[in-house]
Amino acid sequence: MRKAFYSAFLKEDAWLLYGDVGYGIVSTDHARCVNVGIAEQTMVAMAAGMADHGARVYTYCIGPMIYRAWEQVRNLVAGTQRDVTLVVVGVGDDYAAIGKTHCVSRRELSISCYTLGLPYYCPDSLEDLEDAMSSYGPKLLHLRKGGV
Repeated sequence: MRKAFYSAFLKEDAWLLYGDVGYGIVSTDHARCVNVGIAEQTMVAMAAGMADHGARVYTYCIGPMIYRAWEQVRNLVAGTQRDVTLVVVGVGDDYAAIGKTHCVSRRELSISCYTLGLPYYCPDSLEDLEDAMSSYGPKLLHLRKGGV
């Protein structure tokens, strides 16, 4: 699903801000792909600012790290209805070998999104992915390993 997302992204007039992940998927020399590094709060704030100026913006990081920026998600994205799509990978035990700080369950993410009124998508098909990407407004898009 990760490769399918990136292929769909390339067809859009959009930006992808990523948090030092996605190697093998994201092209590091694409003009609209910016590695913000391990700075998730900055990444979400940048995305919100860019969206304010009409840009279509995706952020891309591992699921547990979006919590580092949850205040920015609440105040700058969900609370203001900016058109930012928070893309997360590595949910469940994908990164468990690194430690508890790199683990988050699908349930934790979906409940957190629910409390903010932030739509949560976890597509099972290419059609589901395209539907989620085409919807306007803030959302969290969980991409699982494998699949399309």
